Amino acid sequence: MTEANATNSIGVVKLRLRLPEEALRRHREAVRIAQQIGDRSTLIVALRNIGNVYRELERHDEATESHKEALALSRETHSKALETEILDELGRTQYRLGRFQEAYANHQLALAAGRQIGNAYQIAQAQSGMAAAAGALRRTDEARRLWTESLEYFAVHGRSEADEIRRCLAAL
Repeated sequence: MTEANATNSIGVVKLRLRLPEEALRRHREAVRIAQQIGDRSTLIVALRNIGNVYRELERHDEATESHKEALALSRETHSKALETEILDELGRTQYRLGRFQEAYANHQLALAAGRQIGNAYQIAQAQSGMAAAAGALRRTDEARRLWTESLEYFAVHGRSEADEIRRCLAAL
């Protein structure tokens, strides 16, 4: 593990500890280190994480900008796995902004990319994001179908997301 990876990981922990400013500082440091050593994968992950911190701070425009920068780099490097994750994060940010159609479209792209690389977790994440956006757009049948499909994966794998999806389904 490189110093940039370790610094990025510390940032993730700091956000989980509800220390977003410290997380942001660590992720920015990871960007600087990754740029110095030419580690584009870590750079992409750090930019994605910066976007996630901004989203938690409700600085959605900055979150969108960081996610879009990470997305562009993931496409330049042909990293479909990172592209899938970033599209999902961008969809979450758009959802928080109330841009439900944009959120749906980004999750739909994440779903296609997840299927292309055969990543069942990312597929379920994208379906869940699409379901939330569909629900906000009052397309309840579609939301129910998508949440039910994603629940199958999360429940079988004992993921915490299953409980949240069950609550969403119950609220429909």
